[in-house]
Order: sequence, then C-alpha cells, then structure tokens
Amino acid sequence: MRSEGFTPVAKMDCVSLAIGYGHHGPEVVPGLTWTQQQAAEVCQQDIQTAYREMIALVKVPLTQGQVDGLVDFVFNEGIGRLAGSDLLLLLNQGRYAAVPDQLVRQNKDGSWHGWVIAGCELSIGLIARRQAEVELWNN
Repeated sequence: MRSEGFTPVAKMDCVSLAIGYGHHGPEVVPGLTWTQQQAAEVCQQDIQTAYREMIALVKVPLTQGQVDGLVDFVFNEGIGRLAGSDLLLLLNQGRYAAVPDQLVRQNKDGSWHGWVIAGCELSIGLIARRQAEVELWNN
C-alpha cells in the first residue's frame, strides 16, 4: 500500500490505534510491536479483504486502475463508508466520471469536499491520498 507508511509499534492515528501498514483491529493494543514482515503479511490480508468487500458492492465493470483506487479507499475508510455513499450510488448507475469528484474536490470558495476530513479537521494527508486514488482511478 503506497499510501501507508510502516509503523512497528501501535500508535494512535486520527481515529484509533494502528500498526504496521495502517492495520486497525481489536488485537491492536498499546505497546504491540510487529516486524516489517508481519506487517506486510497482514497488509496483504487487509488488501484482500478490502477487495472482496468492495467488489461485492460494485455492480458495474471496473478497470484495474479503478479497482486499485477503490480498494485503497476501502482500506483507508472502511467498507461502511463506501456502502452508504453517493460515490457507490453514482458508480453503480454507471456514472464513472462522477467518482473522482466524490473522492476529493476543492470548491470555488477554497473549501474541500469529499473524504478529506479526519477528526473534524481537514487532513492534508487525506487530500494527498484521495488525489492518488483519483490518479489510480483515471489510469
């Protein structure tokens, strides 16, 4: 996952404890440590889970770049965020061109729209991540 850096010791991100390459779960507790190999193995499992969850909800054909962008989104935001989103609704209507705008956009007034807020604050990291997902989507 190119959007995730390696964290060998569990630490708080914007929402909860994370370890490895952005792994969250009930087993992630303060003081937990992982090797880079452990983290890579769990990351692959997390990516496969995100793929299976995403593909079960999407009812239209996708290119590999579109799959990659959506899997990264689900890995980061969780399947619940996709499941109840306008992004998924528009996509399943075949409105592929609407997806990038659903991920991230800067409005004319300078405010941001899309999945770029963490803990009630605009996140520069999430802006970059969503922009990278749009790039994947467009490839």
